[in-house]
Amino acid sequence: MTTETTAPLVIDDTGTGRAVLVLHGGGGPATVKPIADHLTPGHRVLTPTLPGWNGAPRPEPMTTIGDYAQTYLDHLEQLELSDVVVIGSSLGGWIAAEMTVRDRAGAPKDTGPVADGDRKSVV
Repeated sequence: MTTETTAPLVIDDTGTGRAVLVLHGGGGPATVKPIADHLTPGHRVLTPTLPGWNGAPRPEPMTTIGDYAQTYLDHLEQLELSDVVVIGSSLGGWIAAEMTVRDRAGAPKDTGPVADGDRKSVV
């Protein structure tokens, strides 16, 4: 399912379970597809195309990392999602960190790499 919001966001929304927001870096959405695919069986995975990438519209006022972070926080609030895991690659990681700075109900609480229990992979 693809969701378009007033921000204008394009987000792939797949799976069920705890919500995970996966934010790509400058290489575009294809760079985080393996992560999203890995998480989909047990989670609701939201993988947006950042406004301005891959032909996705970008409103003129959206020019800072804070603008992107606030847009995603607003979207999570609209979806009434809380306790969301946020994973960001490169630029997406910067946006995720800014989301933490702007924390409010339902926003991400921790930042940093997360490794599986065997320390074989980082997600």
